[in-house]
Amino acid sequence: MGLPEAIENAHRRQLAVDSRRAAQLGQNVHEYRIARKVACEKWTTTIRALMDENGVLTDPVRVLPEILASVEESITKAARAEAKIVARAELQRLLRKVAAP
Repeated sequence: MGLPEAIENAHRRQLAVDSRRAAQLGQNVHEYRIARKVACEKWTTTIRALMDENGVLTDPVRVLPEILASVEESITKAARAEAKIVARAELQRLLRKVAAP
């Protein structure tokens, strides 16, 4: 296999990965790639800011625990909010069922 074929195969593999991820998020590949690029730029800015704040000059891994803790807190908050919505909808469904003759 020559270099052009290897490049094409790598491109196809990445397209397949991006397509699956996009579908899981309800996006097309173009939307997914744009959103991912924006997210990567945001994380790069955040990591650099945290490194500056903590006096970390060269090793971004040193700020990783702080980043992961923030992500975990955010996910927990979102999961709780979603659980409340689901519970409220289920309660309303049960109340309608009980109230129906």
